[in-house]
Amino acid sequence: MRSKRILSLFLAALVAASALPLGVFAAGGVFSDVPSGHWAEADIDRAFNEKVIEGTYYNEQTGERRFAPSKTLNYAQFTTILFRAAYPEHMAYYLDEKKLAWDETAVTLARDFQYEDEDVTLEDFRQPIPRYDMAKYLVLVLISKDRFNISEYDADEILADIPDGDQVPEMYRYLVSAAYGSGLITGFDDGSFKGDRFITRAQAAVVYCRFSDILNGKETAKPEAPAQPTVPQQPAIPVPVVPDQPQQSEQPQQPAPEAPAQPAAPKAATSDDVIAEVIRLTNEERAKEGKKALMVDTSMRECSDIRADEITGVFSHTRPNGENCFSLNPTDYWVVGENIIMVPVGSRTVVEVAEYMMDLWMNSPGHRANILKDGFTAISVGVAIKDGYAFGVQNFIDRRDTSTYAEP
Repeated sequence: MRSKRILSLFLAALVAASALPLGVFAAGGVFSDVPSGHWAEADIDRAFNEKVIEGTYYNEQTGERRFAPSKTLNYAQFTTILFRAAYPEHMAYYLDEKKLAWDETAVTLARDFQYEDEDVTLEDFRQPIPRYDMAKYLVLVLISKDRFNISEYDADEILADIPDGDQVPEMYRYLVSAAYGSGLITGFDDGSFKGDRFITRAQAAVVYCRFSDILNGKETAKPEAPAQPTVPQQPAIPVPVVPDQPQQSEQPQQPAPEAPAQPAAPKAATSDDVIAEVIRLTNEERAKEGKKALMVDTSMRECSDIRADEITGVFSHTRPNGENCFSLNPTDYWVVGENIIMVPVGSRTVVEVAEYMMDLWMNSPGHRANILKDGFTAISVGVAIKDGYAFGVQNFIDRRDTSTYAEP
């Protein structure tokens, strides 16, 4: 499954494998299989009462409820929790308008946001999720909402302190070190990470509660492993919160009185400057890996501009009219690719916005693969600024007619 994973952001019902419908919640109560004193009792009760995690069994006649705390979660169940918190509008769109099932919605959004490759299937998402991918989703969703800076964590230093840190696959090194170093995920009794282990429903409840605390602006200290003898102390996986309006507390830098903010002109100039910087940084990353620099396909600029404008309304690789994102591309291509992103601008400079986009893309396996792909020969970039966010699009291509290629 991890071979299909991608790296640049829904509090949902966590249902059992029997798939109780999303949105159908019981009205509180104690689970008969979560005894008093259970290491995750408080978090399970909280998650249930906040209508985030559903029980696996309920008897209307006796009122008995069961939670199955040791049962593992699959990709669809775990990502649904995060996606409902981070992308409620997108979840509502697929659930309510497109009438997709909850697990179909989860895998669709994972593809749309390029957390997974386009060929990931619903069956893939019904498999248990290991801690490696749990770390991936926690970090990437937070990054997408501007709640996490992965560059603050030294992967070599952090992984050196983890007994099995040298076993972490390359594609997960930065994700695991960031999740571990920030306290999002803690190790087992012996300090090891055990990334291949699966997450349980009880651990997911603990994850949710930490996620909720950060979501609501509460500081979450580094988690302490619960004193629980039989279940590994892996549940300590805090999930940072994703505010509805990232950086709401940070006001843009106020210009000096004698130099009032420009009205419309800076917007266009900023977009063009960000585009140029993204192209430069893209080729800089390729150069680091010994890859040939991408040319700029001037004929695709309009395509990229249109796509940037489209994702301000529907952040997806599916266009608002229902067509595939590549429907705008020239028809003489051999291979094409698209990366999309949305980042808050705040007080960031043009260079900082471009660097922020590239940092997110380069820390996502799928986006990184597009940027470094040998098969692409040219790039086009579009950027749209709306409501304090920069929406970016990278269009990659290799085509028969290269007459519209220009030096970057």
